[in-house]
Order: sequence, then C-alpha cells, then structure tokens
Amino acid sequence: VGGFFGFHLHRISFFIPLGLSYAVCFLILSNDISEIASPLILIFFLPRNIKITKNDLKPNKKYLKDSLKISIPNTGSRLIGSIGYFLEPIILTTILLKVGYSISYITKEYGIITGYVLPIVLLPSFFTLAMSQAILPIISYASSNNQIKKVKKTLTFSITMSLLLGGILTIFLILKPEYLLNILYHTNEGVNYIRIMAPICLLQYIQSPLTSCLDAIGKSKDNFKIALTSTIIRTLSLFSFVI
Repeated sequence: VGGFFGFHLHRISFFIPLGLSYAVCFLILSNDISEIASPLILIFFLPRNIKITKNDLKPNKKYLKDSLKISIPNTGSRLIGSIGYFLEPIILTTILLKVGYSISYITKEYGIITGYVLPIVLLPSFFTLAMSQAILPIISYASSNNQIKKVKKTLTFSITMSLLLGGILTIFLILKPEYLLNILYHTNEGVNYIRIMAPICLLQYIQSPLTSCLDAIGKSKDNFKIALTSTIIRTLSLFSFVI
C-alpha cells in the first residue's frame, strides 16, 4: 500500500510542473486503470482446475431473484447518494454567493473541508467497512437459521468495535487535530472544522455495520429508504441552515 501511494505521489509531482489539469487527469486515469485491473486480476488468480460450462452460465431463477432483491436497492442507494453529492456543491455555492460570500472564499473553505477535513474524520470508516464486510456472511447465515441471539451478538460486537476505534480517533482529533493535518498535508487549515465534525462523525462509523446487517437479514429496501430520506434531508438542510 505504501509503495502504491508512493508511486502515485511521485508521478503526480512529475505532472504538476506541466499544470494542475495534467496532474488531476493523471490521478483520474490511474484510478480508472486500477478499477479495470481489479476484475482482470480476479480472473487471473481463479483456480485453474475450475471448468465453466454453458450450463453454469444459465441463470438460476432463485439465485437471480435473491441477487436482484439485494442489488437493486443497493444500486438505488448508491445512485441517490451520488446525486445528492453532485447537487451539494452546486446548491451550497449558489446559496453562499447570494448571501454575500465571494467565490474565492467558498472555493477555499469547501476545498479545505472536502480535501483535508473529511478524509481525516472519516479515517476509521476504512476499518468499519472492512468489519461490516466480514460480518455480512456471519449474520446472513445466522439469520437464515433463525439464530437471532447470534445476529444480535455479532452486530453488537461490530458496533462496539466501531465506536471504540472511532472514539479513540475522535478524542485525539478534538485534542490534537493539527498533528494529523501536519503529518498528512503539511498544513493547519481545517483545525476548527475537525473539532466540530469529529464528534458528529462518530455516528458515521456505525453506519457500515448497520447497513450490512440490514442486507444480511433481507432488509435492503430499508437501506434504500434510509438513503433516500437522508439525501432529501441533507439537501433541504443546505437551504434552511445556510440562508
């Protein structure tokens, strides 16, 4: 991982003298290449003794129905979330301009929040996401066998660990936010934002385990409803809180 990021940082620094547009385009292109390489590597490392026949490619109606029951709500949730994040800077910029803020101030502050603050305060999400993926088959198996106690125990454990990891970082960010900013970005910009957002984002850390639990017990539609409701509330909040 360190070598991967080191390679990207080295190449980005190589493109920066050519212009910021070149550096950004290289970063986007490298992400596209990595996404294309992922399925190719998966296919390459498949066991060699597996033979796929035409009968294997025929869809099983039961499996297809179960897959669509999960994939359609999850895809809808991602789509709604993407639309919300797409509209957020447009709405925010328009409103702030109308109330008297300059475009340079908006660009700088929004860049600090999205570029410095959010990656730091959401750092534990990397661990909670990995944990949520790990508990998914466990909860699914327990739920299918009506082992409710095991479902509750697994979910409680994952939430506890998420809050523990997130709580430790939250305390650290409240006390010493400039430490990580200096190490990662060599700046102190965003210290006040981190102190405000860190306690709030503590709830964000348990989202992945809860979402995975709903998927595992066949409640993907509830995830879709939650994503739709939260996106609407966030969008309306931009108007009510800013004006």
